[in-house]
Amino acid sequence: FYQNMERWGLPTQIAFLFQRSEQLLGFSQHHDPARRVVSDFLLEKDPLFAELNLAEDELQLYLKLYERLKPSLRKPDLVIYLQAQPDILIDRVRRRGVEAERRISEPYLQRVAEHYANFFHHYDAAPLFIVNAESLNPVDKDEDFELLYSRLQAMRSYREFFGYSA
Repeated sequence: FYQNMERWGLPTQIAFLFQRSEQLLGFSQHHDPARRVVSDFLLEKDPLFAELNLAEDELQLYLKLYERLKPSLRKPDLVIYLQAQPDILIDRVRRRGVEAERRISEPYLQRVAEHYANFFHHYDAAPLFIVNAESLNPVDKDEDFELLYSRLQAMRSYREFFGYSA
């Protein structure tokens, strides 16, 4: 995808849409509704990437598929949005060393970050916990994860921002 986004945008979007829809549908059909499910994606933000990566005619086709395929799901109990500037993101992507992500450019990450910020600025379908992931790195630092976890347990409002500086 990152080698030729124009060529692979639509097939990639459709593949992710099918994969995620089927996964979420499986959770809702075969799992106890009282059981917690943790996911690293939110299907409602999938069109965000389609808007970034597809030509207008492809976007319209994708949106028709999205509307037909998105399963009827219970709303999330909580959404956590890890927010960081593109230069931080690009550094973390490079350090992670996943070959498929090597070609992600900083301008592309800038556009993704802007779309995410806009999406979550208007998001109100579930409680939202926004984390300043520039100063916190709960993926690589256990102490940051523990701090984040304790702050999540203390969450009291529908939308909260957690920024931390050492």
